[in-house]
Amino acid sequence: MKSILLCCTLCLISVCSFAQQFAISSYIRGNFYNRGAITEPSLRACTDLICLGVSPAQDGTLVWDEFKTFQANQPQDVKALIPVIQAIVQQQSITVRLGVSGRSHWKAMIADKQARANFAAQVAAAVSSLNLDGVDLDFEWANRPDEFENYSKLIVELRKTLGEASLFSVSLHPISYKITPSAILAVSYASLQCYGPSPIRFPYAQYTSNIQEVLAYGIPAQKLVPGLPFFGVSESQPRSVEGYASFVKAQLIGSAAQNNVVYDNREFVFNGQDMIARKTTFALHESLRGIMFWDLAIDVPVTNQQSLLKAITEAVEAQGN
Repeated sequence: MKSILLCCTLCLISVCSFAQQFAISSYIRGNFYNRGAITEPSLRACTDLICLGVSPAQDGTLVWDEFKTFQANQPQDVKALIPVIQAIVQQQSITVRLGVSGRSHWKAMIADKQARANFAAQVAAAVSSLNLDGVDLDFEWANRPDEFENYSKLIVELRKTLGEASLFSVSLHPISYKITPSAILAVSYASLQCYGPSPIRFPYAQYTSNIQEVLAYGIPAQKLVPGLPFFGVSESQPRSVEGYASFVKAQLIGSAAQNNVVYDNREFVFNGQDMIARKTTFALHESLRGIMFWDLAIDVPVTNQQSLLKAITEAVEAQGN
């Protein structure tokens, strides 16, 4: 009897521990933060925050975006935004990282050895000077074998330059995920953008199929973070994208089970609260590293009963119970 109780206790501890470690990751776009679209409770509901606003030049030099400002003293770039976010989430177990977007020149940059080294050195310097927990690369998208090979070389180079302590992720896609085994080993995790923007990515069956395909390729469960959409995509062409918050503010969301809406005279497909919770629960049951979503600015505040982030946090809490 004692052994059975001990086993049950250990299992419960294991489940609770896993739920605590399960990542809830999202991106922060400075223009939207300055508009007031991201609330402090929503920031604190995440475990990992990625601050966007920089991309590489062809020679690997970092190019910093300038944000739009709407009031005095708002952060004008990501270097100014990061201390603001760090102050909001201080004394909590929330990582704050730099998000590097590919933009126009990343494929040329990764093809050049010296440019790769320059990029890695500049990213590592930024992570250190800004007192960050690490970095995320969102380079969209490698297609050819040589592009995957070059991207993988950059990933390995950046890990060596950052050191092992940094949280380092790359954002992949169901159509673009075949980095090399050495690159898989180098990253802390890889997120998987299971949200298109094509509406074929939104159903639950497609989501689970994409995840299983990537796992079969060789990215381990504990290094995989599937992405969830906090936006809707129009059914018809030309394709249009609209944030979930717009649907809520227009009073078009009638239930948590809803996944379709007519907005601005067009039908949109999206993932409602029940679908977001179901996808999160799948990630938990498969012992994946966590969940990523795009993004905080297009959800309603987590304090709102219709928040998609609220659905994620409740699914994680339910697993822990």
